[in-house]
Amino acid sequence: MIQIVPLSNHLEFIDELAALHYKEWRHFSPESTVADQKQSLMDSAKESGIPSLYIAIEGGELLGSAALVESDLDERFAHMGPWLAAVYVKEQARGRGLASLLVQHCEEEASRLGLSPLYLSTEHAGPLYEKLGWIKLQDCNYKGYPLDVMQKDLSDAC
Repeated sequence: MIQIVPLSNHLEFIDELAALHYKEWRHFSPESTVADQKQSLMDSAKESGIPSLYIAIEGGELLGSAALVESDLDERFAHMGPWLAAVYVKEQARGRGLASLLVQHCEEEASRLGLSPLYLSTEHAGPLYEKLGWIKLQDCNYKGYPLDVMQKDLSDAC
C-alpha cells in the first residue's frame, strides 16, 4: 500500500532522495552538489506548513516526493507563492498515478493551511497538471531552460 508521509518521519530516505533530486534538476544549478541538495531537503523536512516535503513509500521503498515551499525560481516570481515543488517519481514507479497522489496531498495540505493560490513550474509535465486542474499562466526561460509557470486556486477546494 502506498503511503504519503512527511520526509521528517523517514529521514532514512534523505540520502537517496538527495541523489535523485540532484540527478533530476542539477542542470538548473550545475555548481551545486548532492550535499547541497541534502541540506536543502533537511531544511524542508518539516511535518507540515511551509516548507514541508512529503514522500511516497511502499513496502519500505522510496517512490517519489513533492514539497510545499515559500518561493521558487528567481526574483521575477518573488511576488508569487507558495509553490508546489520537487514533484518527482522514480522511473520504475511511473505510470501508477503517484505524481497525482503527491500533488493532491500537497494541495490538501495547502488548502488546510488556507494557502491559495498555489504555483508551480514544470519542464515537461504541463499536461498532467492541467488534468489536475492547474492553469498555465506563462512560459518562461529559467537559466536557459523553458518552463511552464502554472497556478491552481485552492479556495474552492473542500
